[in-house]
Amino acid sequence: MKKPLFIFSLPIAIGITFHFSLLAQTWSALGSGVNGQISAIAVYNGNLVVAGDFDSAGGNAANYIAEWNGTSWLPVGTGMNNPVYALTVYNGNLIAGGYFTTAGGNAANSIAAWNGSNWADIGGGMNGASTVYALTVYNGNLIAGGSFDSAGGNRVNSVAEWDGTSWSALGYGINGAATALSVYNGDLIVTGGFTAAGGSAANSIAGWDGTTWYSFGKGLNDGAFALAAYHGNLYAGGTFTTAGGNPANHIAMWNGAYWSALGTGTNNYVNALTVYNGNVYAGGSFTTAGETPANRIAEWNGNTWVALGEGIKGDTNTVFALTPFYGNLFAAGYIDTAGNNSVSNVTEWQEPAGVNEVDASTEDIKVYPNPSNGVFQIQANSRWLMANSQVEVYSVSGEKVANSYQPAANGQSQIDISNQPAGVYFVKVLTVKNLQVVRVVKQ
Repeated sequence: MKKPLFIFSLPIAIGITFHFSLLAQTWSALGSGVNGQISAIAVYNGNLVVAGDFDSAGGNAANYIAEWNGTSWLPVGTGMNNPVYALTVYNGNLIAGGYFTTAGGNAANSIAAWNGSNWADIGGGMNGASTVYALTVYNGNLIAGGSFDSAGGNRVNSVAEWDGTSWSALGYGINGAATALSVYNGDLIVTGGFTAAGGSAANSIAGWDGTTWYSFGKGLNDGAFALAAYHGNLYAGGTFTTAGGNPANHIAMWNGAYWSALGTGTNNYVNALTVYNGNVYAGGSFTTAGETPANRIAEWNGNTWVALGEGIKGDTNTVFALTPFYGNLFAAGYIDTAGNNSVSNVTEWQEPAGVNEVDASTEDIKVYPNPSNGVFQIQANSRWLMANSQVEVYSVSGEKVANSYQPAANGQSQIDISNQPAGVYFVKVLTVKNLQVVRVVKQ
């Protein structure tokens, strides 16, 4: 199993370096967590946001949605009046979907936007008795999926598109609830409990190319709750036991032409999928993945299933949401035990057990200018130290984006990520003395 190389569980200021003791991987709590089930998890403005069916986070009032800033839990405004099931980020706003009629005390039918200060309705939202289960962004527009038949007063069937001004249907839509959304090969993918998309047969999964709905072969024989696209493949997880007419226990992969199983799958439902550290991770209510004991979370490395320590233990525990964040993996749901630790519905999987924050200016490694256009100078106290260092750069999701650099005289070197999108990255420098990670910003 590939092990994550570093952890960030504190708000990180530019110019701060972290030293790590390379200890065994562990599960840990996020403070006192939240007092109810978490259904969705996302990253917004540098914080981890969770949403579900709870009214307290960190011991303080938080109505169905809260954020973790690395040291404490904060409410997101005054939250909602009913559960939240989906989160995404669109046009700089945090979007929440669920079964609610108010957000921040204002009318908001099943969907609302948070701009960092206030909640707002989105175009009138969905009809009264509606639920939004899934959100994503496709072709620059916001897509909502769930159980509803109107959006912004317009007729839709379980899937709707917001272009920043108005809601519209995606053709005829689907004939049942949409429970997960993703983007794969430039198309929108919808899965859930339906048998037709655009008026044609489509078993629990369908694609929208911007004009027309299409099926994925024979599809799935039961519902799916999770989707993930990675390396040209589409992964689906849920309650199904066949994909494309062939055995596939609760998880399957579509390669663009046909379905295939991931080993023998899992022995119970898969509710969440994500990509982390170069592999696909599944969460749910299972206790084995393939032939491997794996309590409610497991890693598929392309060939075999791998457990994450002792996983999420407890007969009633279930993982409903997964996301990478600052180089670590976060799992949420209905969880009271992770590894051997007590947690409250959200937990973090990390490699190092200890983190010491120090001023980078006093240390062996300096990275500058910061921010920059993507070209960073890396300077060590000695040329020998830099020449005997390993340098890698990671995105906030834990993906390695660079692992080579150009040595220079006087202990100074250069690394170039100018071909990467603007954002936050982490420069990892492993020297003979220690491991240091510096947060940098590519403008």
